[in-house]
Amino acid sequence: MKINSKIAGATFVMLLFTVMAIAQIKPLKQGDAIPEITINQLFNSNLKSLTTGDMKGKTIIIDFWATWCSGCITGLAKMEKLQQKYKDDLFILPVTNQSLEVVSKFWRKNHITKPLKLPTVVGDTILHKLFPHIGLPHLIWIDKDGKLFAATRSEYANENEIEHLINGKSVSWVQDKQVKIYDNSKPLLRSQVTADSNIFFYSGILSYIPEYRKVSGYTVVDTIHKTIRISGLNISILELYHLTFKHEPLLRYSKTWKLLVKDGSRLKYNRSQGYSSAWAVKNRYGYELYWPLPSTLNIDNAMQKMRNDLDSYLGYTSSVKRIKLKSYILVKTVRTNANAPKASVKQAYSIPLTDFIERVNYDEKSLPLIINNLVKETDLVYVEYSPEQRLSLEVLNAILAPKGFMLKEELYERPLFELKD
Repeated sequence: MKINSKIAGATFVMLLFTVMAIAQIKPLKQGDAIPEITINQLFNSNLKSLTTGDMKGKTIIIDFWATWCSGCITGLAKMEKLQQKYKDDLFILPVTNQSLEVVSKFWRKNHITKPLKLPTVVGDTILHKLFPHIGLPHLIWIDKDGKLFAATRSEYANENEIEHLINGKSVSWVQDKQVKIYDNSKPLLRSQVTADSNIFFYSGILSYIPEYRKVSGYTVVDTIHKTIRISGLNISILELYHLTFKHEPLLRYSKTWKLLVKDGSRLKYNRSQGYSSAWAVKNRYGYELYWPLPSTLNIDNAMQKMRNDLDSYLGYTSSVKRIKLKSYILVKTVRTNANAPKASVKQAYSIPLTDFIERVNYDEKSLPLIINNLVKETDLVYVEYSPEQRLSLEVLNAILAPKGFMLKEELYERPLFELKD
């Protein structure tokens, strides 16, 4: 069998070019022209390869995804519908850096991806270097002229925005610029602050920083220098106040909060407010407190200092009071074989009792707070529970009875957080 020397030579040149190109790739900026790229690793496609030239003249959406990202998976089904509707003007290219083996195994078993005809790039390295990002799903938009138009979250991939772009109309999008993860071990506001420096104290609030990923909260107590550092980055107003409740575990739950504000749109996002990324720019903040602690290492003063800062800057008045409120108290009882109502319940699974109580306190807004002063995580007490169950006091007690516990409703003195305009 003879091998065409021209083909062999071309293949060698392509491989050499690819290796050299990967090493020299630099991230593209908005407005940059997309270089000519040949993609050889395609899954769910009859094509052996694809080039950026094949997509020329169309608006291109590169959809970065992964098998472990549930939002990405549901998004792929939406992308297929958009591709079918705008096939003459739009080219959607899902891309993952996961291997062909991982993707193919997942794709053929998952009920969402199994029927899809949309091809995807697998084992990618080049596109990830051209368009660096942290969160998923992450969309790259390339205009008809082959230039990088935008990098956004997936919420912008809808018929309205696509038609605006195809028809040359202006759009106002918030760019997804998250390419950095903040190092929690370092002070947020003053990088020169170290344990060996001349200790000084400060607090400050930052506006939203688009380059960084959200950091929900970080608290460090230095027992040697008797200081505390509390920081959070790109988080909501309620999450900021939540950081001040480290010493009040019951205030972790929203049902222990009373929000007396006229305009709740600053506090919580909902779809009626537009795109979440646009809301985040206006309503997410960063904060850091570096503060002294008394010899007892009591953090109450530091937490109150942070609440005072937030009140002053954000225009609210916050308070924590202790009052008697209706609660469910966990008590011991005689172990029974009572069964929870099983109407429409398909499957129950074993879950630690402490985790079960946490889930109810977080998710079941209509039920009173459960007070657990009996069982610890280390006690390894498990209950049988199904997420399909509609919980009530009767159902909760039926779940707890086989383990010798029950919930007793009574007025219990506990903290309540109030936030006012």
